[in-house]
Amino acid sequence: MPCPFHVFSDDDRRRYIEGLASVLKPGGRLFLLCFSDEEPGAKGPRRVSAKEIRYVFAVGWAVESKRRLLSAPLASALWRIRKKVNSI
Repeated sequence: MPCPFHVFSDDDRRRYIEGLASVLKPGGRLFLLCFSDEEPGAKGPRRVSAKEIRYVFAVGWAVESKRRLLSAPLASALWRIRKKVNSI
């Protein structure tokens, strides 16, 4: 099921990640698609930066990769994030 991560408030992002941590096995991977801050302009959904992704997934997770996807009309990013084996 797609996740609208780019529309979550900061508090909702925290709750979403806590929920993921409770259901994803250690070593499991999350593939997260969201709108990228590399898209110019201010119209459309909230853009998500690499810095934000690394910050919100800093504890208990490892950001493994980012792939930029070009789609009309907005650029998106596909992130691969792994839950650490020894996470809390």
